[in-house]
This record gives sequence, structure tokens and C-alpha cells, in this order.
Amino acid sequence: MLGFATMAGAAELQIDFSSMTVNEAPPGFTSKITGAGGLGVWKIVEVDAPTEFSPLTPLANSSSKRAVLAQLSQNPAQERFPFLVYDDQTFGDFTLTTRVKCVSGRVDQMAGIAFRVQDENNYYVVRASAIGNSFRFYKFLDGERSAPIGGAVDIPTGDWVEISITCSGNNISCKINGKELIPKLSDQSFLFGKIGFWSKSDSVSYFTDTQISYVPRIKLVTRLIEQTMRNRKSITSMRIAMPVGEGDELQVVASTDEKEVGTKATGTEKSVFKSTGRDYERKGTRVTAVVPLYDRNGDTVAVVSMTSKRFFGESKFTTLYRGGKSAGRMQLQFTDAAELLE
Repeated sequence: MLGFATMAGAAELQIDFSSMTVNEAPPGFTSKITGAGGLGVWKIVEVDAPTEFSPLTPLANSSSKRAVLAQLSQNPAQERFPFLVYDDQTFGDFTLTTRVKCVSGRVDQMAGIAFRVQDENNYYVVRASAIGNSFRFYKFLDGERSAPIGGAVDIPTGDWVEISITCSGNNISCKINGKELIPKLSDQSFLFGKIGFWSKSDSVSYFTDTQISYVPRIKLVTRLIEQTMRNRKSITSMRIAMPVGEGDELQVVASTDEKEVGTKATGTEKSVFKSTGRDYERKGTRVTAVVPLYDRNGDTVAVVSMTSKRFFGESKFTTLYRGGKSAGRMQLQFTDAAELLE
């Protein structure tokens, strides 16, 4: 179960594996691999794990049987880094805390968190190693692993340890059991991305009690609408539609009216997307320009509809010209369709 709440512009996300089905892969995640050796085997298992809250007395039990996430494959390939990505959110600025356990492994015993994940070959990772007794940070860039940054720390096999990560802009801070063994880092490579649970080679690793406090990111399509509305005060409403889901059905992905998001595009919007032309609609004192948005290759990736107050003597040509100019400014801010939804 994924708990979610928003307060004063901030959001809290709790990934609760205890509510998921034992011996099955957790829903809402995608298995990935950096290097060779095949994907990991990720399942929910029931084990002794620390309780979420400190015991009231020294004699009280501090652990109980709980369902946790486990990486169970034991392929010993040296440059094999399986990880499991949380699909639903992309994070920019955030603080993450989680507990991990290095259970077994002949070649390696590691457990960590991949963050600001772009794909299987580009991301940051911080990990604990029971064999190496170390806590280290790496960057994977185009599949190549950077030199490690970190220090030595006692990490017994079979013990739970807490990892925390804070990202703010290009600043990164990582701790283990509250200790900052990795110096504060500054890196511009990835300013947002997914998070994932990470392992190495034949490491069997457990994960539990993951909480993420983050600033929700505004998708580029939404920012484009906000910017255009600020620059053109005469616009009263806007929406952007683009192919989404099975069959690439044209859907509204951003709008000044939140109720429209997720609805099907109009016939006019579909026609403009297909023909890459422009269309004009007039209703009373309101005029609407429906124009395509192109990526850097000149391919149509979306359609934007801009409704504004008609000024005296405004012609169809003027409405479409102004709409085209606004679309042109939007196009300067992205290179392909995927960036519009980031």
C-alpha cells in the first residue's frame, strides 16, 4: 500500500510493503538491470523486521514478523546491478529514509537506493556493503560507474541499517544510521528522476520502512500553460492534448480546468494533430486557436488550444498568428514528447 498526503505544498509518501502479497512481486514497480547477468528477482517476503516505532520499555520486542521487499536472485556476475524502480512518481527535491539489510552473498552483500533514475544506465546510487563494511555513493553515466565516494563503517550481515538521502537542487546528502560518512555532494548530472531499490551481483537484500518527503514537481505541460497565460493576459483558458496510453489515444494532459485532464481530445484537436494544420473557432466574444506543437525533429507531438477574448476587428488570421507565436515559444522549452510529461 502506498500512503500519500499533501500539506502546504509538500508531500509525504510511504511505501508499505507489509500490505502487499507475500511471494509475489510488488505492484507499481519495474525491474531494471545495469550491466550483465539478468534482472533481479524481487518479491515480498515475511521475515523478522524492526517495528516502525521504538519499544516503550527495554524488555519490549523491537521486532516482529513483517512483510518486506527482497531481492532474491544470486547471479554472481561482478558488474551486475539489479534494481526495482517505483513507477508512479518522479522526484526532484526530496528526503528519503529506508531500512535495508544485507542478508547473504558470496561475491557481494550490498543493499542501496538508486535515485534520480533516468533509465537503467543513468542514475545516482548510495549503498551499504556488509562484506566491504562501507557506505558509498556512485554515479552511473551511460552505464559507466564513477569512482566511489564514502567511508568505512561496520555493517554486520543480517543487521538492519537506516539509509537517508536528501536532494535539493544539485546538492546531495547521504547518511547511514544518522552518520554522514559521505561528504555533501554537488552534481548537475540529474536534477530529477525515479527512485529504486538497488542491489549487486549475488547479494540477497531486504528493504522496509521507506518514507519520502518531497516537493511535487509540476509537469512541463502545466508550466507551459502557466507561462503562456502570464505572457498573454487576454487568454482565458488553455489546454494541451497529446497521445497517451494504448493506441496513443489523444487525451488532455494539462488544462486551466483540472476536470478536463484525462478526457478525450475534441474532433478539432484530433484533426489538427493528424493534419499538422491549424484551426479556428469563434463563439460570441471568444476565439480559440488550435495549433500543433512540434518537437526538435519537426514531428507533431501535441496540440494546444488557446481561448481568448476577441478584440475589435480581430480576424481569423490574427488569432491563428498569435496562437502560432505562443506555440513557437513553448517549443523552445522541450526537445521531444517525453519531456512534456516530466
